[in-house]
Amino acid sequence: MASEGGIVSFLNRTACELLGIEEKMARGRHLLSLFTQGDELRDAFPLSGAEVERRIDSRLLLPDGRTLEAGFTLQRSRGTATQPPY
Repeated sequence: MASEGGIVSFLNRTACELLGIEEKMARGRHLLSLFTQGDELRDAFPLSGAEVERRIDSRLLLPDGRTLEAGFTLQRSRGTATQPPY
């Protein structure tokens, strides 16, 4: 999970395994700092206007040199800074 600006607040176990990173190491970093390439994902931030959700498929180059085909769903948060989204 990342903020509208792309700052990671949570990565699930599968994402951590695929990216080869511990969740605590990703937290607080910009999502795009976890890999290179991924122009489709890079261009998706932030969601525009009234857009609530966008699906993106992207090829990512991981720091260890692996290439990963990945799908992302970006969703506008339903909460506020003091209220959880659900």
